[in-house]
Amino acid sequence: MALAFGALALLGLASPFLELASPANGLIGLFILFIGIRFAWRITAGSEAGSVSGPFTRAAEAPPAPL
Repeated sequence: MALAFGALALLGLASPFLELASPANGLIGLFILFIGIRFAWRITAGSEAGSVSGPFTRAAEAPPAPL
């Protein structure tokens, strides 16, 4: 079972390059794949707005109020 999944995974990774047997369709397919990967990379890229700058030291706490 694991061998079958491994073979399918390798075939899936190699399939865009196997399409280069017909140059016109293969190049168009690789170009579309490249555009899709760039688009996905931009969407999932992190932003600096969520970055954490720290650690900070705590300010001295005020003494408890009298009862």
